[in-house]
Parts: sequence; structure tokens; C-alpha cells
Amino acid sequence: MALTEASVYLPGQNKGTVCNKDGIYQLKNLPEGKIKIQFSFMGFNTVIRNILLQRKTNELDVTLSETVIESQEIVFSGASVSSQHED
Repeated sequence: MALTEASVYLPGQNKGTVCNKDGIYQLKNLPEGKIKIQFSFMGFNTVIRNILLQRKTNELDVTLSETVIESQEIVFSGASVSSQHED
């Protein structure tokens, strides 16, 4: 399953992008050498990979696993205010 608009971020380069509807992303003009790349999407565990860029074109596929999001109980309450006018 492709994660449309999953975040792809390079913290050391301060660059990032999002995946398209097919889960494909592209980052251009990256220097050769070691870089850290982070993949994230709401409701999925973040994946961080350290890779070595050696050529102009590199391909990296990752799979994100679902995570459980826990939150505290939220209670909504409401009140209505009415006014009566005598004519």
C-alpha cells in the first residue's frame, strides 16, 4: 500500500519532500557521501536510515509499519443559552 504524502526528510541537509499517490518520492542535488534519511506518516512508525550516496541516481524503498496512537480521554460538553423577550 502506497502512503500518499508520506514525509521524506534529510535532517542533515534540511531538505525534504512528500511521496506522490504511488508512494514515489524524488530528491535532487544531493551531495555524495553519508546521509541520514527519515520517513514518516501519521499512524505509522518513523523509519530512519543512514545511507551512502555514491552515484547520481540512488533508489531506496522502505516499508512503514502501523503504530497504535494512544491518547487520553476527551470529554466534550455544551450548554445552550436562551433568552426570552416579552413583547
